[in-house]
Parts: sequence; structure tokens; C-alpha cells
Amino acid sequence: MNNYRSKFLGEITFSVGLATYQNNQLTLAIDCRRPENVKHQVVVNKILKSFNFKLKSASNMEPLLVNPKSNFIKLLLDAYQKETGDYKSKPIFIGGGTYAKEVKNVVAFGAQGKVNFHMHQDSEFIPIKELNNLLNIYAHAIMNLIKLNFNINL
Repeated sequence: MNNYRSKFLGEITFSVGLATYQNNQLTLAIDCRRPENVKHQVVVNKILKSFNFKLKSASNMEPLLVNPKSNFIKLLLDAYQKETGDYKSKPIFIGGGTYAKEVKNVVAFGAQGKVNFHMHQDSEFIPIKELNNLLNIYAHAIMNLIKLNFNINL
């Protein structure tokens, strides 16, 4: 499925979230993060055709993609750049299973970057200095969004 990719969300990814073996039956819960230009049913059909699986159920969560040129994204990037001085890095787009998909006009905005914090692993950590940097970025972003939504100068 390496030809399933997009400019923004990159290549399709799969991960086994849960595997159970009971009564001589292996059950896999597979998380598929697909680009916005690939339909859910196309992925399901390809998996069923490629492997000898019996499909128990398949849920469809649409990929999250917000226009990177929108004022919303520009203001978040502005906060990051002004607080870090990093004007070279580009935003990271993932089609992940984030809480942000549940709310309209929301994106995940967080601490994925140059330092490996072992995100979502047993050994996840963040140094106090990095946590303080993130708090400054978040505060700056919140102020930017307040200015945008209320059309005020603070």
C-alpha cells in the first residue's frame, strides 16, 4: 500500500493496537492512519484481498486535515516560532487517532519535535525546561487565538 500517500499526511500507516489469541483464534485490532485522499473502503478491500482475514468489524474515522495556510495554523506556527526562534522547521502532519477529530476546527498541537520524549510509551518523559518551553508556546498560541477570534490587540 506504499502508493497510498498524500502531500500533507504522507504514507498510510498500520499498527496492531491489540492482539488476542483465544480458542485457536487470533484477533487483531489494527489502527490504520490513512491520507485524506484514500477512502476507508479502499483500504479495507485491499487488506481483505491481500491477506486471509475474516473481517469482524471496521470503523471509519476520517483523517484530520486543516489547511496549513489557514489563519488558525499560521497563528499556531507563529507562537512556536516566536517562542523557540525556530523558523526553519515545518509543521508535522499526521492523520492520527487524536482527540482533535472529535471537535470541529481543532488540531492536535503538541510536543513532537527534535527531542525523543518516548511519546505514548511506558518510559515517556519531559524535562522541566522543555515543559516550561511548551507552556510558553501554548500561552502564546492561546493569546494569538484570542486576538483572532475577538479581533482585539492585546
